Amino acid sequence: MVGKVFSVKGRNVTVLKIGSSAHLARMGSILYLKRGENYTPIRVQTVMHTKIIYTGSGRVGEEVYLQTGTAKKPAKKKDFSTGRSETYTIYCNGTVLDARTNLVWQRCSKGQNAINCSGEAYLETWEDAKQYCRRLKLAGRSWHLPSKDELLSILEKSENEEGIYINPEAFPHTDCCHWTSTEESPDNAWNVFFSFGYVSGSYKAYNSYVRCVSSGP
Repeated sequence: MVGKVFSVKGRNVTVLKIGSSAHLARMGSILYLKRGENYTPIRVQTVMHTKIIYTGSGRVGEEVYLQTGTAKKPAKKKDFSTGRSETYTIYCNGTVLDARTNLVWQRCSKGQNAINCSGEAYLETWEDAKQYCRRLKLAGRSWHLPSKDELLSILEKSENEEGIYINPEAFPHTDCCHWTSTEESPDNAWNVFFSFGYVSGSYKAYNSYVRCVSSGP
């Protein structure tokens, strides 16, 4: 789908005009915003005839490309995964220990139930994601936004039953992509796309999901 931003209202709400393709989106569904080689997830808030309103960012007049979560995945894909799934210990305090890397993970993304990961995860900008992890009070630990290498360490080689490249028992109900603390450029930071099994840079002002990590054990 190809569209053009024609109205930006408030801090995070952008309206896209995408013509007759609007029927492909449903309220609450996730679409992927493509600019250059980078993909950013957006959650549809409202569909009105030829308009999609979503929580995110954009510039008036900017052309954007949208693909649904069921569309063909990007052709360019580099395998950074380790394929590990047997080294996790799941604790009842909302944390997961990876014995191989000695990292302790926040089991659920920001916004989800801290224990079973039910509910909807929140999308955040890169700066807000870093601040959230620094301030996180979970299991009495100090947390930080994971680096690219840290987050890639939990990427799996194959899809789980939800179509996500992450261990479904250790990290249930994981959404598409999550911020890392590693910068690609002054304006971009790396995102790990668990929905596609690869890593890509994203503009820091755009929104992605957040999972924090702590040095273990």
